[in-house]
Amino acid sequence: MSEKPIYTCKKCGKTKPLEGFYTNSKIDINRPYDLTCRICYQAIRKARGRDTGTIQSRAKRRTRNTHNNNHHQNNPSQLTCTIRQFHSFIGPKIRNDIQILTKREKAKLNSVCQGHGGRAELEAAHVGKTRVQIIDSVLAKYVIDEEKHIIQVDLGKVIVEIIEAHMPLSEHFKFFCAVCHRKFDAVKVE
Repeated sequence: MSEKPIYTCKKCGKTKPLEGFYTNSKIDINRPYDLTCRICYQAIRKARGRDTGTIQSRAKRRTRNTHNNNHHQNNPSQLTCTIRQFHSFIGPKIRNDIQILTKREKAKLNSVCQGHGGRAELEAAHVGKTRVQIIDSVLAKYVIDEEKHIIQVDLGKVIVEIIEAHMPLSEHFKFFCAVCHRKFDAVKVE
């Protein structure tokens, strides 16, 4: 059997098989100096500010398809509907987006309930306003017909506004086990 060729990283000088390398150009055996190892590649990306990992930077990243990007910039996703329809159709997406955001906060607590202090599977509970109230407060400025409760929004923009209205998470959420969450919601309703 023939051995796999060994390449040298242009940054750190380590030699490895091709699988451990990244390149911005097509791989060419005659130009192995274009290759960088995984560790150097990640360091370069971090230095360029491309590996920030924040939600806002991910949402604002441009795709490579400039035609689609220009189309969306010139024609934003306009939605005209009632507030009730917005909650019915867009509300579940927002709920899922918020759950993704709170997942990291729950992990920081190491499954310790903020209600009784014991270990359990945690659920995120809104403190103060409910999710529906937060959404309604953001949508209030987009109402075009007070009587029929009709709104007109740029869908991408309003979803980002609603998610930002839930920030900082520590002020808008507490993390409870299922029993403490029900007790907390019962007290909040009364």
